Amino acid sequence: MRGNDGSNYASFLRKQESTSVGWPEKGGKGHCSLIGYNEELKTALSECKGRAATYDMKAFWTRAAWLVLLTLLALAAFDLILAASLRRTGWPNQIVDLQSPSILYTKTDYLRKFQGYKVAVLGDSLIYGRSLLEHGDEDWREHNICRLIEEKIRLKITDRPVLVMNLGINGALPADLEKMVQAVLPLNPDLMIIDYNLRSFSADFSPSAEVLSRKWLEDFRLDRQGKVEPNLSGKSRSEKINMFLSALAVNYWTLYRFGDFFQWRILNGQPRDRLLELRNRLNDRLLGRPTEEGPEDDEFSDDLMVLLLKAKKRYSTVNFREDNPQRQALERTLKLLDGHGQKALIFYAKENPDLIFQIIEENRYRRLFADLAGIIEDHANPNPNLVFLPPVDGLESEYFLDQVHIDYEGYRVLAESMDPLLDRLLTKSCAPESRSEKGFCLE
Repeated sequence: MRGNDGSNYASFLRKQESTSVGWPEKGGKGHCSLIGYNEELKTALSECKGRAATYDMKAFWTRAAWLVLLTLLALAAFDLILAASLRRTGWPNQIVDLQSPSILYTKTDYLRKFQGYKVAVLGDSLIYGRSLLEHGDEDWREHNICRLIEEKIRLKITDRPVLVMNLGINGALPADLEKMVQAVLPLNPDLMIIDYNLRSFSADFSPSAEVLSRKWLEDFRLDRQGKVEPNLSGKSRSEKINMFLSALAVNYWTLYRFGDFFQWRILNGQPRDRLLELRNRLNDRLLGRPTEEGPEDDEFSDDLMVLLLKAKKRYSTVNFREDNPQRQALERTLKLLDGHGQKALIFYAKENPDLIFQIIEENRYRRLFADLAGIIEDHANPNPNLVFLPPVDGLESEYFLDQVHIDYEGYRVLAESMDPLLDRLLTKSCAPESRSEKGFCLE
């Protein structure tokens, strides 16, 4: 390059020599800078900024990975602490309506791990017992039939802890109870107590869509380790993936498993349901509407008459024909108990004597009950491990809250009636080291 002025040429050379790129330090730290100017160094600067951007992305993902890892470790630690705390406090044995697989697994897992004399009580709303609360008994969980049974067994079994678990389901049908027995038997309970009634053998529950009151029980399975093993046969790919991931979370994630349990224990339902209920109550109060109450204990109550009419329609179709799927479920359940050598007390939930013959003609009622008792006794009579308690005469109408549910004193009468049968079943109770692999006493 030539110039008219020698000083200008020298200045240009000095400028070229001083032009450089300030590269980031080794490892990508620092900033790119341009000192001076020419096209080649402009390209180099662009490359430098690319390297710096690559480093920034790597640093971002490294920080993100550490954050995710620390979050997972914190969740795992919290989950372990939560699981230990719940086992220690016995929370899984709280009485909760079984509305999802995770709630049932929470309770069966606790039953499986319990070291002591284990009793599983299965049945419908009479076992669940929330009707006490609906009629003003705030201590309904303590006044439940399971607590009374536990008190009696503790007097008889003094060499180990006793657990009586309430596995009642509102509206349970014999088909539901069959699935429940299948789930509980592998857990080796020392005793099972099961409640049946005539209502559940109505033809209303014969269609395939109505056979189970909890559809999810159809797919509920436990493996030999007591873990949830979903039944994937006949499911679509998306259903299989969903069921597999759900089972994985239920088996190994305590917080997920207890989600439904906490909601139904504390709120008795989904938060959305409670918010809607609160909104409706507020609207009723603002508009001056009367609040809804349960059926009055008055034979002329409109609410009570509506319930009686519904019950009359249902009882009118009760039958024990061989093609009744509820009868078939009962017979399979009895065979299952018999085949496993399981000790079991089966009792009939008596109806209110002042109301039952307004619902169903007396002779027909007695014929139907004889059919049900005959099916049960065909298995109970030759089997000393299976006993049947028919309707308790001492349960007079004064103990009933409605057509079928009884109050605390009624539960006490029922528990007293069970006592002699419990004595028979507990005669051969044995310590864990004296049991067979299935958990039953060795002769």
